Amino acid sequence: MALAKEITNAKAKRWACLDMKWTAFNAWGVLSGSEKSLGWNLVDGKLINRIETQEYLEALEWTRKLFAAGYVHPDAKLGKSAATDPGPKFAAGEFLIYNQDISQWWSRTAEQATQNPDYKIWGMDIFGHAGGSPTLWAGEPAGIFAFISKKASASVVHDALAVANVTAAPYGTKEYMLTNYGVEGTHYTVKNGVPTKTDQGNNEVINAYVMVASPAATIAHPDFPEVAKAQVEWQQRMGAFTKKSAFYGQQITEPSRYTNLSNDFEQLEDDITRGRKKISDMQQAVSDWKSKGGDQLRAWYQKLLDDNGTATS
Repeated sequence: MALAKEITNAKAKRWACLDMKWTAFNAWGVLSGSEKSLGWNLVDGKLINRIETQEYLEALEWTRKLFAAGYVHPDAKLGKSAATDPGPKFAAGEFLIYNQDISQWWSRTAEQATQNPDYKIWGMDIFGHAGGSPTLWAGEPAGIFAFISKKASASVVHDALAVANVTAAPYGTKEYMLTNYGVEGTHYTVKNGVPTKTDQGNNEVINAYVMVASPAATIAHPDFPEVAKAQVEWQQRMGAFTKKSAFYGQQITEPSRYTNLSNDFEQLEDDITRGRKKISDMQQAVSDWKSKGGDQLRAWYQKLLDDNGTATS
């Protein structure tokens, strides 16, 4: 909070950050919200959902204070472009901190390298809210699955597997270079063995083929080896603080009767952090959630745990 105050100078069009809600959840050790099943964990023998914890409320309150103090870029409050595409205004220095996934570290570095040689972006270690080490919760080991209908013809199955065979090609292969860098001479150039994307490459080559199938995980940016090294070291440091919740590594589909049970929570979170609603509104929403099916859902997950155990023990 003190750092945010020091950075912010609205008259100079400089604010500390964008919406820091997800960083706050990490700093307070709130269970993951990336998958419904990861929001549950055993606490003193009882399954507890992330929204029922004190840490969840405290993280929202801290984020609300950032907004209330005027430290958050106005676009984040209004839901404008900087919130969805932070690159241009971050590069312009309108805010100095934002949450996104680790891919931003290299992609933002690469896109600014030629036009803005003094530009630097770096990953910030997640802090524990009270000082010291954070408690982080692991996301799923696989985030996207590609499925083929069992009614598909043999030729369709063959073609889908042929595509997967290309997109899963390991680091350093011709197929890997094509999916990650594009066409040499058009999307990237090679100098001293190092591939570097052109402006056209940065605009046109975004590897979405990994959603079909991906190779073993690697971090390798020969154009910016210092970024690759720092990314690996960041993951090692943060990995040391990471725990697995009760249903980690299990692909779970909740019964359809609970599909919409938690639909309104993210909007309510954003209303609270922006000062439109209060923490007491969240407490009421959690109470309503429990009575409208949350407690029944807890029992459903408990039976799942009783029948199948946990992958984390």
